Amino acid sequence: DGDLGMATSSSLEVLHAIFPGRVALNFEELARTIDLSKEYIENTAAKGRFPIRSVKINGRRVFPIAAVADYLDQGAPRRGRPTKAEQIARHTAGAAAEEVRS
Repeated sequence: DGDLGMATSSSLEVLHAIFPGRVALNFEELARTIDLSKEYIENTAAKGRFPIRSVKINGRRVFPIAAVADYLDQGAPRRGRPTKAEQIARHTAGAAAEEVRS
């Protein structure tokens, strides 16, 4: 019985609470929500490399709240150098694969 009486909310429920009645977010709203710069999102979305699906409505690019929630639920990729644990795991996996090949 690990239930502490706390209700857990999905990202979609939280986003609907923050943006009531909305089905999509613009660049500024998305930038504030996922803590990335608006310019970075605009540039990578224009190149088709942004990880959150976008759609154009009346010539404006927006991001469906459901797609933003999916991205948040997956866990946004961490930026920067890999941690020591990640480096060791990668090295160990590489060494194991090398043994299989020999």
